[in-house]
Amino acid sequence: MTLREKIQAILKLRSITPAQLGKAAGISRPTMSRIMRGHIPSGETLARIAEALEVSPGYLRGGYTLPAHLTEEDIMTLADLRCVPYLRLVREMAERGVTVGEMRELMNIMKKKD
Repeated sequence: MTLREKIQAILKLRSITPAQLGKAAGISRPTMSRIMRGHIPSGETLARIAEALEVSPGYLRGGYTLPAHLTEEDIMTLADLRCVPYLRLVREMAERGVTVGEMRELMNIMKKKD
């Protein structure tokens, strides 16, 4: 999946437009338009887009990492669950652009079941 496709998928999931993303990330309309046509942005611009989307720059570049805003406590909660299927689920959610808040909600549900 290309950078443009990843951004488009997250925008669709969150029901926001590229213009709204650009505004949230502090990126001009022309720059956002170029990115949505397939232009690869600078590292700084990519980081601002990732922050606005609540995903890691690594995810947008093509590698997998958990969302940048998960805290150490969040990671420890996942480790304490000691259940590989849950960890795989969280990884898949992160890859699809699920927000940190949604992940935390899932973790709270998982805690209650233990």
